[in-house]
Amino acid sequence: MKMEEQKQSPRSSADMKPLKRKTGSTESAWLLLALMSYVVFQENTELVEVIIWPFITYASIAFGLKRVDLSDKLWGSKPN
Repeated sequence: MKMEEQKQSPRSSADMKPLKRKTGSTESAWLLLALMSYVVFQENTELVEVIIWPFITYASIAFGLKRVDLSDKLWGSKPN
């Protein structure tokens, strides 16, 4: 490669976005889903019955599922 091809134009400060603080919730949700998959693979149905709802609930929240009833536009005004 030529030296000209390797050089990149410097990014302006307007192009750079501030970094968000990473919490690791998505990674831990993947880990919990992998653990639950292993338990299902081992056919331990008693344990699956206990862990399925907390694991799925945490994973759905970690992946960005929001509660629908928080939207006033979708359900109309809430009764007093």
